[in-house]
Amino acid sequence: MKEFDLKKYLAESKLLKEEIMVDTTIMFGGNDYIKDVLTSPDDFGFDVEDAGWIKSNILPAPKTMSIEDYMALEDEWVKQANLDVGTGADRESVLDAIDVHVKQGLITPEEGETAKKIALNF
Repeated sequence: MKEFDLKKYLAESKLLKEEIMVDTTIMFGGNDYIKDVLTSPDDFGFDVEDAGWIKSNILPAPKTMSIEDYMALEDEWVKQANLDVGTGADRESVLDAIDVHVKQGLITPEEGETAKKIALNF
């Protein structure tokens, strides 16, 4: 039988219970990207309805939200914009945004790894 590690168990339980909060703007690509998509959606392969969805859903979103809530919003965006996630491109942008959070010190590297697992398994 494998030896039980109480410290590891408590640490993992703590990580699972704490929500990892992410910056919605960073997760969606940053202020410049959002502004550019809103002003010239066709330059990015989007249409007016997609820009309207961003205005209605991303701009009024809370500044920070849990990674789980963000992923639910991201999945709505994927459906709205008919993004091909079979290539993994959309998830790659999410993973990149999580890396930005870690680099900026908004979340710890450990939280970043947990957030990536959540994003990939959402």
